[in-house]
Amino acid sequence: MWGGLNLLIVGVVVGNFWLYQSATGWLWTGLRLAWGVIALGWFAVNLFYWPFWLAQEQPSPQLTFRNSFLFLAKRPGLALTLMLISALLIVVSVLTTLPLAAALMAWLALVGVLAVDEALKPIAEHAASQAPPQQSDALT
Repeated sequence: MWGGLNLLIVGVVVGNFWLYQSATGWLWTGLRLAWGVIALGWFAVNLFYWPFWLAQEQPSPQLTFRNSFLFLAKRPGLALTLMLISALLIVVSVLTTLPLAAALMAWLALVGVLAVDEALKPIAEHAASQAPPQQSDALT
């Protein structure tokens, strides 16, 4: 589901930019801006998708997308900063073809995992403080 949805959205965004690249006027400029915002938003959601997926006890695509969108809504500054740094790294990696390009996916995954772990830490601490004390099986 995740891969098909990515192909669909990327295909629609790229197709709109490509097919209407020569169109002029304020309407087309507005539509290009809207498609650009959609593309950046989708990139941001995907930056945090897999870390949320891996953090769930029973993963589901719908819940993972919901959590990713909520993360963006509740922490827009952090998400925008991480997204811009990641986008800059992608551009530098593609333009220079340095060994940095080989480590790009691992770095992007690390950024997402660290951001999601930091966001989930208060929730886990709250849940741990609310849990009843565990009884030990050890003999005293």
